[in-house]
Amino acid sequence: MNYKLAKQLKEAGFPQVSHPPIPPYQDYLDQDVNAKSGLVSNPILSELIEACGDNFNILSKARWKCGKTGWIATKFESEEEMISRKITRDNSEFGKSPEEAVARLYLRLKKMAKVK
Repeated sequence: MNYKLAKQLKEAGFPQVSHPPIPPYQDYLDQDVNAKSGLVSNPILSELIEACGDNFNILSKARWKCGKTGWIATKFESEEEMISRKITRDNSEFGKSPEEAVARLYLRLKKMAKVK
């Protein structure tokens, strides 16, 4: 996960947990405008899924007709949606990695919670 997405998670309230400095899960150091340093957590997949809670349903690898590949994280609002497993732009997020897809879904869920 890149720094920009990790920073968006932090700003959305994602728990900041320190990880061992082992690639690819190294955390980022961040400096604010006052040169105060802080940690920007680079969460692992299980932390992201857990943070989505009951709103997380499916993580799948995808390949489009254009040849593009990636991952889709999906949440369903109702039992009917889950049974049909219809994946749309309204209920899923795409990412180059599983972590990126679930992180984007987490951010969408947080944004939707603010609107309600």
